[in-house]
Amino acid sequence: MADFPVKWFSSDMGGAPVLGDTAAGDFIALLKACLVTGFNVTPVASATYEAESGEVLVTLTTGHGFKAWQVIEVSGADQESYNGQHRVTSIGSDWVRYVPDAAPSVSPATGTTIEIKTAPVGGWQVVAEDAENHRIALTRTDPVATAMTFIIENNGNEGDYSSGGEMVARVRVCDAFTDLDTYEQALEELWPASHRESVGPMWMLIADPFLMFWTPRYGAENKSGTVLMGDIDSVRPADAYHCVLTGIKSGSLAEWDTTSEQYYPEIADFEGESDHQ
Repeated sequence: MADFPVKWFSSDMGGAPVLGDTAAGDFIALLKACLVTGFNVTPVASATYEAESGEVLVTLTTGHGFKAWQVIEVSGADQESYNGQHRVTSIGSDWVRYVPDAAPSVSPATGTTIEIKTAPVGGWQVVAEDAENHRIALTRTDPVATAMTFIIENNGNEGDYSSGGEMVARVRVCDAFTDLDTYEQALEELWPASHRESVGPMWMLIADPFLMFWTPRYGAENKSGTVLMGDIDSVRPADAYHCVLTGIKSGSLAEWDTTSEQYYPEIADFEGESDHQ
């Protein structure tokens, strides 16, 4: 079966989670959809294998919102060759095409309920959630990953800005975790968790089962900034702590309604003051 460990998601995908301007919990819902569950579940009208091109033509409803080259997940077909994760090769107003792992034995596909959706990254799991207070804990399932737990608090935090209203999420990396109130914290940063002060919601998330990059647009400069969390390659054998976390500044010099650009992360700046841990 084809393997697509790295996946990308964007706000202009069909059925993509909406990152609100003020709503607590939006960012957590977005992370769960991209990392764990997937989104944009769409019924399949028909799935036909085209022997000449070696592709499957999937007919859907108009305005399905799937993008060329994104990874989709098909389920419900009686013939397994249609199911699983595949990369979209081309799209139309009411169809998508992909290359199956093997030529299906039957065409068109049969099945009671055949569906297609944006495939989640996979390899991430929710180990604790407090929906009322908008908190969640995530870990990775691959045994090669570090044993860190990531706690995200998306409860309307306004950071340490003098005027407030920036809407950030507090992200913690924990090397010991019992529950959302009992843990040993190794790292902590603030992440942009709204599109406050920008023209409108636009975001991108790129991840694999070990590392995640989050790039939202926010602030009066109407630009995007990238923060990340997860494991990087280590040159130390049996390194159990090759986990990184970056974030953004929070304070009077980083107000989102200014044009100072202090509120954007310096993702590759390792000199002087930095937002890396």
